[in-house]
Formats: sequence, structure tokens, C-alpha cells
Amino acid sequence: MLGIRSLVLLAGLVLVTQVLAKDIVVVQVADLSASRAVLGKAMHHGARAWFEHVNAQGGVNGSKIKFVAHDDQYKVEETLRLVRESLQKDRPVAFLGILGTANTGELLKHAVLTDAAVPLVAPYTGADHLRAPFNAYVFHIRASYGDEIEKMVDQFARTGFKRLAVFYENDAFGQAGLTAFETATRKRNLEAGARAVVERGAKDLSAAIQLLQAKQPEGIVMATAGSVSANFLRDLRAAGIHVPVMGYSVNDYANIVKVAGLDNARGTGFTQVMPDPAHCYRPVCRDFRRVYAQYGPKNEPANPNTVEGYIAARVLTEGLRRAGANASGQGVMKALEGLRDYDLGDFIISYSQNNRAGSKYIDIGVLSKDGTLRY
Repeated sequence: MLGIRSLVLLAGLVLVTQVLAKDIVVVQVADLSASRAVLGKAMHHGARAWFEHVNAQGGVNGSKIKFVAHDDQYKVEETLRLVRESLQKDRPVAFLGILGTANTGELLKHAVLTDAAVPLVAPYTGADHLRAPFNAYVFHIRASYGDEIEKMVDQFARTGFKRLAVFYENDAFGQAGLTAFETATRKRNLEAGARAVVERGAKDLSAAIQLLQAKQPEGIVMATAGSVSANFLRDLRAAGIHVPVMGYSVNDYANIVKVAGLDNARGTGFTQVMPDPAHCYRPVCRDFRRVYAQYGPKNEPANPNTVEGYIAARVLTEGLRRAGANASGQGVMKALEGLRDYDLGDFIISYSQNNRAGSKYIDIGVLSKDGTLRY
């Protein structure tokens, strides 16, 4: 028979096992059914593929990762409500891939993450005003919109373009793009008087198209995402405007081809802040393709947005590993803060006590006649 001491030790071991077996909850709040759904879903698929891979290997520090998604339909008030609700019901150790500049900004405005001491990894926004002032609980993966527009305008300038226009939505996301555009063009003494603006999620773009017809720019920076971008390219070309256009990495170019049509979309340039899995031979891309082939949905082709979700999940997983068993949100934040020159396979992420911008990677691809990006 077991003595009292042995029974106590056995009970302790059972209790420890139960604690270790408790799931680590990670939550995504993003648009999964409205205008930015293709972006939210792609990031979700990439992150889930990695988490399922990790769980198949035994999890992290003895626990499995439970990845929960909530659809905010790209509505700012829904993002705020769902995050607050999730903190009470899901008890996440971290959030991943919250989508939208205004949506993320609302969380920071109300100090939701700071008050809960729960970090957010890879918000799907590059807005510079969400990076300064510094927030200790927000870990950016992608380069900023300012970096992306700087790259676009620089490319136009190097090609000899002098007269540029910007197309944007009248919201926080669009205003961030406008500000970056004005800064980049002013820096190069370029003419940038054409500012075509539409309301958030607008379908009628006729006024913006008419303004561009009147201004006749040599090139257009498309500071939009989702269905608005696709509709813009469709309507722009239908109006007989065939000047070069460049857009953000947050656009799903496959969906743009589907909605706008290949003839209207081809030739459009897109900055990329993540490697394109179809044209990338870095170790991180080889690893992604292997994991996604096994754990990703079979009917959802991968794109740079999918890679972003995958990279975000890998970064968070490393933070969870370093934070140790039964880590709190505060512990994960401190662990992520310690990632210095973390190499995922020729793709470096680096944070510090004073830096939460993990990557400066930017490339430009052009939609070709076969509907893929060429670099």
C-alpha cells in the first residue's frame, strides 16, 4: 500500500499534469465575412496551420494551443466588443492578427490590451501612428504603411514620374496612407495634388474616378484594401484611365483579379511585406509550404497574407516557449520583448524594450498576364 507521503506526491503529480495539459488560448478577432474577409481568412489559415503542426509535435511546454477566431466584420465597435468579451470568456494569453487600422486603434485608445496585460502579435495594419507612441503590448510583424508608400513613391520617382495621385478611403486606414503619401512626395518634390477619396467600404467610386480623369496623373498610389481596391481598378480602367497603379501588400491580388478582371488588374504593382510563397526560396518559405501542405485547408491557395499568419504564429509560439509553462500575458510580453534577431529562415524578427517593429522587409511585385505577381 502507498503511504501518506506517496499519496500526496502522486496527487501532486496528477495536479501538475492537469495544469500542464491546460490549453494555451490564442484569439484572432478579424473580418471573416465582410469587405476584408479574404485578408482575415488568409492570415487565419496560415496561423492555424502552424499551430496544428505544433500541437501534432506535442504542443508548447506540455500544453496544446487552442486557436479561437471571432468575426468582427471589419466593424470597429465589434472589434472592441469581441476583444473585451473574449478576455472574459476565452481567457487568452495573447491575441493574434487583429485586422484593421481603426479597429486596432480603438483597442489602444481604450487601453484594452494594457489593462488586461495581454499582448497582441501581428496586428494586420501598417499604420505608423499605431507604432508611435510606443505600446509595450503590441508586437508588429509587418513593415509600416509609411515604409510601403515610401517604396511605391520611390519606385515611381526612379522611373521618372513627376505627377502622382493617391486614392484612399475616408477612415483611419486611409488617412494614414494619405499622410505617408504626402510625406514621400514632398520629400522628392513631386506634384501630388490629386487626392481621390471615398467613404469607408464605398461601392460607388464615380466621384473619385471623375477627379482622376480631370487631374490626369502619371501614376496612382492606391492606399486601399479589400473589395474597394478591386472595384477601383475595374472602374478606373473602364473609364479609360490606364496609368500605372501601385497598391499595398494588404490587398489580396488573386481576389482583385477575380473581381476586377485580369485585363484591368494586370500591370498593377503591389508592395509585399511578406515573402510570396509562389516565388520565394528562402528557408522560411520552404518550411511554410511543407507545413501548409499538411495542415492548411486544401481549397485555399497560399499567398503572402497566409505567410504572414504563419510567421506571426511562429513568433508567438517562440514567445510562449520562452515564457515557460502556465505563462501569463505579461510573461509572454516579456518573452517576446527578448526576441533579438530571431531567424525564421532568412527572415529576421527583432524586438527590444524600446522597439516593437519586428521587420522592415519590403519587395514589389507586378501582376502579370497569368494573374500572378512577378518580381
